[in-house]
This record gives sequence, structure tokens and C-alpha cells, in this order.
Amino acid sequence: QMIAVAVPLVIIASYLSGLGLTLVLAVIGLWLPVLLLSLVLRQTASLALMMQAGALLVSVVLAGWYVVDPEPVARVHAFLQQQVMPLLERMESAPDSLDETQLQSLARLAPGMMAAGSLVVFCAAVLIGRWWQAITFNPGGFQRDFHLRHGRSATLLIASLVLAAALTAQPVLIGFALAGTATLVFQGLSLVHGVVAATRQPAFWLWGMYGLLLLLPVPATMLLAIAGGVDNWMDFRRLAGQDAVNSNE
Repeated sequence: QMIAVAVPLVIIASYLSGLGLTLVLAVIGLWLPVLLLSLVLRQTASLALMMQAGALLVSVVLAGWYVVDPEPVARVHAFLQQQVMPLLERMESAPDSLDETQLQSLARLAPGMMAAGSLVVFCAAVLIGRWWQAITFNPGGFQRDFHLRHGRSATLLIASLVLAAALTAQPVLIGFALAGTATLVFQGLSLVHGVVAATRQPAFWLWGMYGLLLLLPVPATMLLAIAGGVDNWMDFRRLAGQDAVNSNE
């Protein structure tokens, strides 16, 4: 309801302030997916299905980009070369060892990274809204909902996409794989929270995990995605809970 009220107000305000179509499109591009995913969550009461719907949404948009634009990688490469690199050089932040081959590789990854990053933002917005609702109307409800598991079928599909992307190096498949992997990262986060709660460990373990995500984002997200995927077979939270019960007996 808050989103339904806020979006029209921001659109009207953007025109009144003279910012125009750019801000309108930015607001719609951010809040419309969040609104759609919120509706999915409301209908299914499943965070896993909400995230899977988000992965499907960004994958469809990414595929549409490749259909509409015959050379998206070349366009991204030109943008990086003409806009981003000069800006980094002016800021004295440009990496010295970034050659043309690496820039081309980055251009192939960039569309998929944008899709996965957008998915993370959309899902995080929905999760924050669900958390806010829980602390206001249903204390403890978010902790129960965040027991997130995507299931074996979804995990096998994501693993297949990762393997196909690794074998073919097709940018669109890389994007699909990154979007799917992002959902497993959320399951990994849920797993760590669940194990810490089940074993009654101090909260600094959680702070350590988020600190690791800030300091070493790539290896940390890879570890979380792998742990989240394996959790669909091993159910680490149940095992941790059983160990905690046994240790107290």
C-alpha cells in the first residue's frame, strides 16, 4: 500500500520539479519490480518463490535486451571505455593493469552483473518491508519466514545454468547463472542466521559474516551460494538444531 501511494507521488513530483522522464523511468524501474514481487509474496507466502519469480523477471528483461539490441556487449564495452574509464582516471582510481582483453571480459559480464545486482536490490527491498511489517504487526514472523530453502529442482536448474555459462561463455547465459546464483546467496544468508539461532551462538558470528561480505565480496558470496545450494540436500539447520538438543541433554 505504501508503494502504491509513494510511486504516483514521486512521479508527479518529478514532473513538477522539472526532472522529467529520466527520474520517472528510474522510479518505475526500481519500484515496479518491488511491487510485483511483493504481490507474489502476498499470494504465495513464500520468500523462496518470491525470489525465484524475481530471478525469472530479471532474466526475461535481460533476454529482451539481447533480442532488442544485437550488440549489447559492444555497447557496454564502448560505455566502459568512453565513460567509465576516463571518469576513474580523473578520480585517480583506474586500475593500472586493466587491458583491452580484461575490459572486453568485463563488458561480457556487466549485463549479467546488472541483472543479478538488480535482483539483490529488489529482494532486499521486499525483505526489509517484510521485516518492518513483522516487527510492527507480527513479532517473530520474519524469523520464521526467513527459513529460506529453494529446493533441489531449482538448485539443479541453477547449477545447470552455471555449467552452461562456464562451457559456452555466452553473456546471456552468464546473466541467467548470476541471477540464479543470487537466490542461493540469500539462502546461504538464511542458513547462517538459522544455524546461529539453532546453536544459540553469539551475534558476532553474523557481524563477522557481513563484514566478510564487505571485505571479500566475491569469495564470500561464492561460499554462501555453495552453502545455500548444498543445504537443499543436507538441511544444515535441522542438523544444527539436533546437535544443540543433544548437547543440552
